[in-house]
Amino acid sequence: MAHRASTPSVTTLPSRSRLICVATMLLIAILAQPLTGAAASAGQATRLPENVLQASVRIMTNIQVTPDDTDEAPFLCLLDEDTVFDYSVGSGTIITEDGFVLTNHHVMDAGRLPREISDYCEDQAPRGRGDAEWTHTVWLPDARGNPTDPYRMEVVADSTYAEDLAVIRITEHLDGSPLDTASDPFPFVEFGDSDALREPEKIILVGYPLNAGDNRRVSEGIFSGWGDNGFGVQWIYTDATISGGNSGGTAVNSEGLLIGVPTQGTFSDCRAGDTNSDGLIDENDQGCISLGGNYGILIPSNLARVFAEAAIGQEIAVVEPATPVEDEPEPVAEEPEPAADDSAVDADGPPFGEIAFIAYDETQAEQDEFQNVNWIDGCFENLTAQQGQEGIATWYLDDSEYLVTEFVWDDAWNPEACASIFIEEGEEDPFLDPGVYRLEVEFEGQTVVSDDLTVTISTNVESVSFRARDADGESIEASSDNVLNGEPTLLCADIVFTGMAENSIWQTEWYEGGRAIVASDPEVWGNNPDGDETVRMRNPDLGPFEPGDYELVVTVDGVESQRVSFTIED
Repeated sequence: MAHRASTPSVTTLPSRSRLICVATMLLIAILAQPLTGAAASAGQATRLPENVLQASVRIMTNIQVTPDDTDEAPFLCLLDEDTVFDYSVGSGTIITEDGFVLTNHHVMDAGRLPREISDYCEDQAPRGRGDAEWTHTVWLPDARGNPTDPYRMEVVADSTYAEDLAVIRITEHLDGSPLDTASDPFPFVEFGDSDALREPEKIILVGYPLNAGDNRRVSEGIFSGWGDNGFGVQWIYTDATISGGNSGGTAVNSEGLLIGVPTQGTFSDCRAGDTNSDGLIDENDQGCISLGGNYGILIPSNLARVFAEAAIGQEIAVVEPATPVEDEPEPVAEEPEPAADDSAVDADGPPFGEIAFIAYDETQAEQDEFQNVNWIDGCFENLTAQQGQEGIATWYLDDSEYLVTEFVWDDAWNPEACASIFIEEGEEDPFLDPGVYRLEVEFEGQTVVSDDLTVTISTNVESVSFRARDADGESIEASSDNVLNGEPTLLCADIVFTGMAENSIWQTEWYEGGRAIVASDPEVWGNNPDGDETVRMRNPDLGPFEPGDYELVVTVDGVESQRVSFTIED
């Protein structure tokens, strides 16, 4: 099996400015694994099954206003003319293919709508006459974890505050079109046995924390033990990172089986906070916000499963864990035939087969196409396996040397290996440059295998320009190099789109110093392939934006289409 995490003995940097790393061919004498689904090496995160990632959903609570004028359609309350008022955000897990979702009670229980908020929203109706009420939406993610597929839902069962569980059901698409789960079932997560957890077993969390904008995030930790949930029930404690917005989300073991539901902290791990997102901390805020830095708490899946079975009216299977590899009999390897000459490559033919190229995006999800890729494996097979031979793997981009790795073939028992190129985590541009890549592998000056592929990058954004307003409403125009002078309290980005497909989903995210500040709601594109859109952002702290470096990222159908930097100066 070829692992992708090791230190190359010799590397040369490509001509581009950012750092590209290569994974050398690390050959380990263990049972062969499929190259497209190799297990992670030590210190490397587990690649989650796709159904786990796709079944973790975002649950949004907004305020819908129904005007008294029957000729006017209901609408969502806005913070400003372009921004929907997101009252609260949580996560959930689809647990059946027909759309039942498991989440927290406190995610669904928005409580009584504060009078000042209902007045504010109802004032947006014609002549200020209308009724404001809660509305919940379930968003399924695309391949990159952007919530882009919205659905209406209904509450099927809701528990007490102490149990903190709820079951909802997806009923129809947000546009009112019906579901067809017979031919297009929902992805769902199977249940594991939470009672089988033993310290320090791995736990992986999937959800939509508020500090990540709108996007899905995965964190990893261990099962740290059992503890009182504050109401005399034993819940799961973990050191995996849980942030506000993760509530109701997905906690799985290393096999991708549901073993818990993230929930809010106990009162010993609690501080007052703006839980209803109205910009104030007052009596209208329900519950608490975790202090952070402490243990996260999970509702055991065995308790959640019993609650869900009663709500759905049917039993839910518990998947037995797979037999550990160490319990299986070790394969008996036959002694390889010695080569006629261990110092040379067989002159009668190349010892390697063809190269299989495998592409991954920045979330480590395998891609069908070589477009907008973050990582490429070039995997090949050694058919003669000569121990101790020195080799060189060279990547070329458009016939220019791109990256070189020297290695020693140190495992005659394993005929498989991969040479990889990828973008370091945290780099500004997450995608490999477009062009024709070629991988050549040679032994003792003889090229034994060579193959190429073409990488492309898609973009639907032609240009982005910035402007702003200060607290007095005065306009601030950006300079040619995207510098805004003054004390802006409102930022505007004018985006020119081109070549957009009908019903594409586009979205923007604003960053300050590399930290996500806010994301716009996903928008559905019309039938004109070209057009202009404007997005606005107010300072979350309600004052002028701090001087510094900022970025706007535009995504189309979950793929980053444009990333533009701008600066605010005094």
